[in-house]
Amino acid sequence: MGLAEDVGNLFIANGQQLGVTDATLIKVAPGSRTPGSLAGGTNPTTTNYACKGFVSSFESGRIDGTIVKAQDRLISIFAVSLPPGIQPQPNDKITIEGLTYRVVADVSRDPASTMFTAHSRK
Repeated sequence: MGLAEDVGNLFIANGQQLGVTDATLIKVAPGSRTPGSLAGGTNPTTTNYACKGFVSSFESGRIDGTIVKAQDRLISIFAVSLPPGIQPQPNDKITIEGLTYRVVADVSRDPASTMFTAHSRK
């Protein structure tokens, strides 16, 4: 079994599963304007990437109602579960645990480049 397959089988010290689940990173790219409708906006395109990750809440001290809202979540995605060169960015979407979130800011990567963590909002 390769490293990508092992991601879903992570365990913590007491033997309980870490809560890693299937997810989908939805990359959103701006499209082109519809000919003859310059004020109609662009037609964004999306590309889906299956991945593995988990959801966690912000610490209560960081929730202030403006930058971090009560329903915001930190979504962590294992880098090895994504194709090379693909990572979450603001305005992308992530579907995990049956809900879809929009990445609003603060996509970070750990020093070993194994995990992306994104500030996301329903």
